[in-house]
Amino acid sequence: KIRMTEIPPDVVKYLTIQMSKLYQNNAQVALKVAACFGTEFDLVTFKKAKVTGVALEQFLPTLSSSGFLSETSPGKFQWAHDQVRQAAYDLIPPQKRKMFHLLIGTRLLMYTPEEQLEECIFDIVPHMALGHEYLTSESQKCEVAELSLLAGKRAYRSLSYPSAVNYFNSGINMLPASCWERQYKLSLNLHDMAIKTAYCVGNFSQLCTLVSTVLSKGKTLEDKLDAHNSQVRYLNSTGQCEGAISQCLVVLEELGEKFPQDLTDEIEVEYMHVKGLLATRTSNDILQLPVMGDDRKLAAMEFLSLTQAACSNTRPQLG
Repeated sequence: KIRMTEIPPDVVKYLTIQMSKLYQNNAQVALKVAACFGTEFDLVTFKKAKVTGVALEQFLPTLSSSGFLSETSPGKFQWAHDQVRQAAYDLIPPQKRKMFHLLIGTRLLMYTPEEQLEECIFDIVPHMALGHEYLTSESQKCEVAELSLLAGKRAYRSLSYPSAVNYFNSGINMLPASCWERQYKLSLNLHDMAIKTAYCVGNFSQLCTLVSTVLSKGKTLEDKLDAHNSQVRYLNSTGQCEGAISQCLVVLEELGEKFPQDLTDEIEVEYMHVKGLLATRTSNDILQLPVMGDDRKLAAMEFLSLTQAACSNTRPQLG
C-alpha cells in the first residue's frame, strides 16, 4: 500500500536533485540501468548490463544507502517507490532511451550463456524490442525476431497468452520485407505461433489476417496445415460450422482423402463393415496395433476429428 501511495511532487523533486548530485558519474549510470529493469531486479541480471567499462554493481550499496533502493533479500533489489524509479528513469534523455534499452538488451544477450538463454529470455527481449528501430541490418532484425519467437513460445507454454501475442507480433514486425524469401522458416514459425495465440485470446480479425498470409506464402501443404487447423477451430468456435466442414473437406482432399459432401449409401455400407470388424476386437487388441506413423494420415485424422466436431452441430447424421 505504501508503494502505491503517491509521493508529493516536492519529494520527487528533492529525490531527483539528490540523484543528479551523485558525485560519481558511474553511480548515476547504475541508477539509470536499474531504472530500466523495472520495479524489482536481481544482481545477476544487473551485472550483465555492462554498459560501461566499470562494474556498476559496486554502486548498488551507495544507491541503497541513499534510500533509492532496498535489498529485499540477498541479490534482490527493489525501488523505494515507483515514482523514485521513474525519477531515475527520467535522468535518461528521452531521445536516448530507446538506444539505452537496446544497449542493455545487447549486453544481457552477450553475457548470457547459451544454455541459460531461454531462462533469461524475458529479461532480454523487452529491451531489444524497445530499441528495435536502431537495428540497421537485416541479420540484426532477424536475430531479435528469433529471440522474440523464443520468448513467445515460453510465454505460450506458461499460458501467458497476452504476453505471447506481444512477443510474436513484435517478432513479425522485426522481419524484413523479403522475409518469406530469405527467412522462410523463421517467418512461418512466427506466423504459426501468432495464429495460435490470436485464437487463444480471441483476436479473430488478426487470426484471419495471419492465416491469409500463411496460406498465400506457404510453400507446401504441410507448411499450411497449422494455419488451416486454427482457421477451422475459429470457424467452429464462432458458429460457422458449415464453413468449417467445407474447409476440412478441402484440406482432406489435398491430403489424399476425398469425402463427399453428404452421407451416401456407399458410406453407410462401409461404416457398417468397419464397425463389424471392430466388434471382433477388444480395446486391448486395438492398443496392440502398430502406431500410425504416416504424417499425412495423422493430419487427415486430425481434420476428420475437426469435421466431426463441426458436424455434431449442423449435420448430426454425419457426426
